Amino acid sequence: KWKEYSRLARVWADRLLESGVGLVANPLGRAGAPALSTVPGALPGGSYFAQVSWLDAWGNEGAASEAAAMVTQDLTQLVVTPPAAPQNACGWNVYAGATAEAMARQNDETLELGTIWTMPAEGPRAGRAASQGQGPDLYVTIQRARRRG
Repeated sequence: KWKEYSRLARVWADRLLESGVGLVANPLGRAGAPALSTVPGALPGGSYFAQVSWLDAWGNEGAASEAAAMVTQDLTQLVVTPPAAPQNACGWNVYAGATAEAMARQNDETLELGTIWTMPAEGPRAGRAASQGQGPDLYVTIQRARRRG
């Protein structure tokens, strides 16, 4: 069994290095869960879910946070406050919805660091789902050719 395991480990390691290992030039960590609160407003009471993600200077988006949940009272509006940002973050996105499965991006433009987001009187809107994290900027592959010279 050990010999078979070793053989399979070599085969899969070779396949990984041949296809390439993805690297991110400016990695953004997964955002921490946001703080939720309310302010007086026009929305009916209900359950709301929200999560946030960080953006870098080039518009790359890190993985979204765990969802935070809150039950609001009638005539209030949800307020989302992001946690402390990492040094390489330049902005953030907010995702919100009435259920965890229905959360969608709520901001059109990148939100500035240090700002909070208040749900508009229309309530949460439909949009794209949260990011699962950054894609690789480049792939590193093994070089099998020997260099001459």
